[in-house]
Amino acid sequence: MNRMGHDMGYRRSRTVGWTDIAALCAGLAIVALSFIPWLIPHSLLSFIGGDKAGHFAGYAVVGVLALYRRRRLASALLTAGIILYLGGVIELLQGHFNRNTDIADFAANGLGLALAGVIVSGLRSMRRSRRRTSAHLQSSAVR
Repeated sequence: MNRMGHDMGYRRSRTVGWTDIAALCAGLAIVALSFIPWLIPHSLLSFIGGDKAGHFAGYAVVGVLALYRRRRLASALLTAGIILYLGGVIELLQGHFNRNTDIADFAANGLGLALAGVIVSGLRSMRRSRRRTSAHLQSSAVR
């Protein structure tokens, strides 16, 4: 209720969950690995496309963690857009730190985020399906 006594709708307070903290930690790890490349053992990236696979996997992990608690599509898209934007900024800044700026790295970041969106969507769909099945079974048992 507002001061005038009108119901303004239910608004749930947002708390910081473990996935938010994990996403922040994973994001900080990406920043560190982007500017301090010697932290990654060369043997991990020695296979063909290893660097791109690292970008893809890193942004997929950050994406799943960051998007998991976003309930609305607009919030999820905004979050993914911010992550992708920051990935682009990191990629551009690497050119000033004796690293190469590579558009393919940026594309791998975006593909990783897209996979994260698919994974989170699938997890939510499975959760909704389980809830419906559980509710159906409970209502059948009452009859």
